[in-house]
Amino acid sequence: VHFDLDLTATEQDGSLMLSWSFKAELFERTSIERMAHAYARLLDALCHRPDMALRDIPLIDDDDRALLESLSRGQHSPAFRDLTVADQ
Repeated sequence: VHFDLDLTATEQDGSLMLSWSFKAELFERTSIERMAHAYARLLDALCHRPDMALRDIPLIDDDDRALLESLSRGQHSPAFRDLTVADQ
């Protein structure tokens, strides 16, 4: 890995192929998976709704949004007591 985080996009058989590489000492795999999921949601919205404002594109799903909103209100769940948001 040459960079801390690298995204390579190539075309293959008419499809866009994305390849993520990252330094494991800086990023957890689950963090990169969440980032890749958000990026895929962004690309999907740009392709299917090009008139949508960037600020209106939902980059996280409803479950992640509910978790973040719960954490921002200070509510605690025993299941997540010892985890950080990055661990989710």
